[in-house]
Amino acid sequence: MVPALRRVGNVELAHMTVSEAFAKLETERGLAAEIIEAEQDLADGADETVTWRLNEAVRNRQKALRSEKEDKTEFKRGANGAPVNRSEQEDLNALIDEMGFSKGAEG
Repeated sequence: MVPALRRVGNVELAHMTVSEAFAKLETERGLAAEIIEAEQDLADGADETVTWRLNEAVRNRQKALRSEKEDKTEFKRGANGAPVNRSEQEDLNALIDEMGFSKGAEG
């Protein structure tokens, strides 16, 4: 839920964050259900289907958790090659414009 706290009032980001949290919860529940079903299937004798289903459930879980770790902030490359957060750059540019500091401006 932390990304939604970075930009107060950003409804789209809040929606995306909550949707992602629900998707992760659904993935965890799916994995738990697969494990329970696999335990029952193992009692009857294991086959490759059980292994495949568990493997797919774990992959889905890892995929859901990986998105949590990825920073979805949009970056562009600065003149020196360093990554620059687009939103922060736009905010800085707006502040500079508001203050009247621009190249060639008389002060």
